[in-house]
Amino acid sequence: MEHEDLVEGLARGLPRRAAAPAPADPPAPVGESGFRRMRREGGRQTHIVTGGLSVPYRDPLRYALHVTATALGGGMSSRLFQRIRETRGLAYAVYSFHGFHAQAGHVGAYVGTRPETAEEAREAVEEELALLAREGLTRQELDDTRSQLKGQFLISLESPASRMNRLAGIALYGHEYRTLDEVARSIDAVDRERCLEAAAYFAPERLATLELAPGHAPGRTATDAT
Repeated sequence: MEHEDLVEGLARGLPRRAAAPAPADPPAPVGESGFRRMRREGGRQTHIVTGGLSVPYRDPLRYALHVTATALGGGMSSRLFQRIRETRGLAYAVYSFHGFHAQAGHVGAYVGTRPETAEEAREAVEEELALLAREGLTRQELDDTRSQLKGQFLISLESPASRMNRLAGIALYGHEYRTLDEVARSIDAVDRERCLEAAAYFAPERLATLELAPGHAPGRTATDAT
């Protein structure tokens, strides 16, 4: 079956109805900062998540954020993996994360560690976030991460399902379709100055941190503010 035949067949088979009015955009999210500790019975690890808001899907800074977040915690060569896990031995799982939505994006980092090393691990992650926000990436990190991202992007589109999901996301966000070469050029165009601008979103003072620790606590949780 050809693509045009499929589109024509669907057009004939689907009911013809007037489109419903688009819903109003919800209020833009408001970021928070601070620290909160929660306790849960039965666990053996302490889970620490730090995160906050960043730029929306259509913001041109998103490619710099892709690069910056990947260099921070997007693989075994990343800063968090090398310095928190390999050098200091504070965690088995440590990584950064990021995403983009219609009105805002998000950035953050996760570390899972032993309860007795939770404070040290949390402070170590905060140190890496502060260093990134202050100095950005080195030239070598930038070059390596751009190559890594381009390779990951190509591999991620090997299956029909992943290509379908990419097209659906483009349609939902009203973004223009970009070829693989165009995306690769956008990644290559990211420079250290743009990465430093993106790194500001990882500054600890802009982020909220939640620590989920094992232990017995009455009611829901205990809260600590900083």
